[in-house]
Order: sequence, then C-alpha cells, then structure tokens
Amino acid sequence: MENREKYLILQRVNAHKRNTKIRNMINHFSIDDVTQLLNRQKHKCYWCKSKLLNKYEVDHVWPISKGGSNGSENIVISCMSCNRKKHA
Repeated sequence: MENREKYLILQRVNAHKRNTKIRNMINHFSIDDVTQLLNRQKHKCYWCKSKLLNKYEVDHVWPISKGGSNGSENIVISCMSCNRKKHA
C-alpha cells in the first residue's frame, strides 16, 4: 500500500510540473489551429489514419516532457488510443 501511495503522489507531482510548464510556455495552439489540422488531416488520426468521428485528442509530436513546444508546429490530431499508447 505504501508503494501505491508513493506512486500516486509521484503522478500528481509530475502532472503538476507538466501543467505548470505548459502554462509558462510562450507558444500555445488555438482552436483555429486544431480546426485547420482536422481539415488538413481529413479528420483522420495522424498516426494510424483511422477516421476520428467526434473522439480525438490534440497530441504533441515531440513531447513537452522531452523539450517539445506547445505551439501549432508541434501538434497533430490523433485518436485516443494512439495518443495514450505513447505516454511521454
């Protein structure tokens, strides 16, 4: 049980660090950027090319945890399963 609590605390700390880093970044993508990406990708997942329907996520090509930006040049639209497989 002690290890599980430490793990959960570590997850929260890492999430907080990531969110703080994103908030402090200069570059941010906009709703228009996401709309343009959806149209450019023809409403298909960037990674597996499956049809997105109404369930999709904005995904960073180069993860923020590894120094990527939060700007429009570093995002793609992906299906939930592809985005979550990558982790960081």
